[in-house]
Amino acid sequence: MQDNEAESRDLILAPKSRVSKIWILPLISLLIGIAMIYNHYQNMGTKIDVQFNTAEGLVGGKTVLKNKNVDIGLVKNISFSDDKETIIVSIEVQKGMESFLAKDSLFWVVRPRVGAKGITGIDTLLSGAYIEVSAGESNEFAQHFVGLESPPITPSNADGIHLKLVSKGNTALNIGMPIIYRGFEVGAVESKTYDDIEHEAQYDIFVNAPFHNLVTANTSFWNSSGVAFKADSKGVSLEFASLETLLTGGIEFDLLEGRSPGLGVPQYHTFQVYDSKESIAQDRVYEYLEYVVLVEDSVEGLYKGAPVDYRGIRIGTVAEPFMAFDKTRAIVGSIDETRIPVILKIEPERLSQNEEVTLDVFKMMMDKWIRDGVNASLATENLLTGSLKVSLSPSNERKNSVEHFGPYPIIPFKPGAIGTLTKSMESVLNKINNLELERTVDNINDLIDRGEITLKSADAAFISAQNAIDKAGATATSLESSLVELRETLEGLQPNSQLYQSVNSSIQQLEVTLAEIKPLINDISNKPNKLLFSPTLPADREPNALPKTQGEIEKQRDEKNE
Repeated sequence: MQDNEAESRDLILAPKSRVSKIWILPLISLLIGIAMIYNHYQNMGTKIDVQFNTAEGLVGGKTVLKNKNVDIGLVKNISFSDDKETIIVSIEVQKGMESFLAKDSLFWVVRPRVGAKGITGIDTLLSGAYIEVSAGESNEFAQHFVGLESPPITPSNADGIHLKLVSKGNTALNIGMPIIYRGFEVGAVESKTYDDIEHEAQYDIFVNAPFHNLVTANTSFWNSSGVAFKADSKGVSLEFASLETLLTGGIEFDLLEGRSPGLGVPQYHTFQVYDSKESIAQDRVYEYLEYVVLVEDSVEGLYKGAPVDYRGIRIGTVAEPFMAFDKTRAIVGSIDETRIPVILKIEPERLSQNEEVTLDVFKMMMDKWIRDGVNASLATENLLTGSLKVSLSPSNERKNSVEHFGPYPIIPFKPGAIGTLTKSMESVLNKINNLELERTVDNINDLIDRGEITLKSADAAFISAQNAIDKAGATATSLESSLVELRETLEGLQPNSQLYQSVNSSIQQLEVTLAEIKPLINDISNKPNKLLFSPTLPADREPNALPKTQGEIEKQRDEKNE
C-alpha cells in the first residue's frame, strides 16, 4: 500500500514532455528530404553551354551527349543567343566526366550525312541525333564552347603533325581530302580559308603518326587529283595516284629525287602545294644568274617563264621576253638598237644539288662556255600553241672574252631553225616575185587546153576499146555456150546412148513408112490428078450385056475426063 502511494507520488511529481510524439514523422521526412537534396547536388554534374548555328535534330531533355557511344550528359535546354544569330545548347555533364571539358575539346552534332567517303550517321535515323564530344589535351577547363558544324577530320588527341599548305595556283582542296604518301592514305585536309590580302588559299592538314616523321624541310606537296596526261618520245601515258583520288581528289607528298631530306619541321609548318608533280621544278624558286641574249629574230611566242635549256636539259628560265624600251635606252644611250634584249635566269640548282656548286663557281663555268662558243637561239617549245623557248648549244665560234650589255653578260645569238626558215621563205618569195608569172600562166593555160583535147581523144579511144572488149566478151560467151552444146550433142550420139538408139528406131520406122507409101508416090508421079479425083469404078452391069474389055473401059474413062 505504501509502495503504491510512493509510485503515484513520483508520477505526479514528474514534469510533462513539451514535444509531441506526432512530430517524429515530419522530422524524419525533413531529414530524408535534406539527404536527397544533398545527394542531388552532390551527384549533380557540371553544366556547360555549346553554341551551334542550328538546333536541327536536338531536343531538350532527350538529346544526349556521347563519347565513343557512351552517354556522359544530357541536353537540358535550348535557347537563342543574345544576338539571335546562333543557338545555345545547355548540357549537364555527368559527375566524374569533367575531363571531357578541356578548353580545346570539340563538340559536334551527329546526324545523317552524305560525304565523299560515304553515308555516316545512319543509326540516328531511329534513335535521333546526339552530340559527340572529343576530349582535348589542355589542362584548362571551360564551360562555354563553340560547336563544329561537321565532325572533325582528326581527333584532337591524335598522334601526328599539323601542317599548313598555301596555294596561289589553280589547286582547290576540299575538307576531308586525303593526304597520300606513295599510295598510302596518311592524313586529311582539316580546314580551308582564303587570304584576300596575300591572294592565296590556305589549308590546315594533319599527317598521322608514324608518317609524320617523313615530313622534312625539303618535302614537296602537290595535287594528285584527276588524271595526268603525258605525251613524250616514249609514248602516251595516263597517271593517277589511286582510284579514290581519281574520284575525290587528294594531296600527295614525297621527297623528290636528288634532294636531301633536310631537318624535321615543327607543328603548323607552312608548305607550298603545287598543281602537279611536274610543276614543282618549274615553279620552285632557285638562286640564279642573269644573262642577256640580243635576239635578231621575232620573239612572238616567247613568254615570261619559258624554259632555257642546254641540249635538251633545262638550266634556266626566261625572266623578261623583251627588255622595256626605256631600260634599253638607258643602257645603250640611244634608240639605234634594233636587236631585242631577252633577259635569262640561269639556275644552277637545276643541274646539281651539291651545295659546293655555288653561283660564283657556276658563273665561272658559264663564262668559259661562252668563250668556247656557246650561243643561244629560239626554238619551238609547243607546235600546237606556237610557244618558243631559248636553246643553248655549242659552236666553233670561240671568243676571247665575255661581252656585256649594261650589267648583263651577253650570250651570243645565233638564228635558229625558225629564223633560218623565215629567211629561206623570204628568199623563195623573192624568186617567185622575179618570175614572169603572166607568161608562165598563159603557157600553162595552153598546156591545159591541149591536155583537155588529148584527154577527150583518149576518152573516146577508151570508150571504143571498152565497147570492143564488151563485144569480144559477148562473143566469147556465145562461143563457149556453143561448144558446151556441141559437146553434149556429141556425147548423145554415142552407140550406147539413148538418143542414138531412139534415132536408130525412128530411122527403121521411117524406112517402113517409105516402103509403104512408095507405090502411092509412084502413082501420083504417073498421074498427078489422082489426089483430086477418085479412081474410076467399073460400070454397073447391064442385064444380059456382055462384059467390056479392059481397053473399052479405059477408052470410056478417057472420054469422060475430056
